[in-house]
Amino acid sequence: MADLVLYDWETWGLAPRGYDAAYLMVQSIWDVDLMHRLEREFLDEFSTPSGCVGLLVACAEMLNHIEASQLDPQHARNVEAIARRGLARYDAARYTGSAAQGV
Repeated sequence: MADLVLYDWETWGLAPRGYDAAYLMVQSIWDVDLMHRLEREFLDEFSTPSGCVGLLVACAEMLNHIEASQLDPQHARNVEAIARRGLARYDAARYTGSAAQGV
């Protein structure tokens, strides 16, 4: 039995596949190594068309938060880089039927 269980009902059934993993990842902007590790760990999830959309939604929300809160612009650059990789995977999935691999 798990020692810790987290339930997130905020977007349950409403968000695209991959959103929860992407939200966790972009919330880790203060620890870039962790953020990149989460991106690698959830690559299969983010490599589906709907997973790419979930990733892009989470990135857009975080970029809005960074701008509204006037956080360090480096955080925005990190999230933008993840979004660019997500867009590349999305385009690859649309044109080839499967997403490009790699981070």
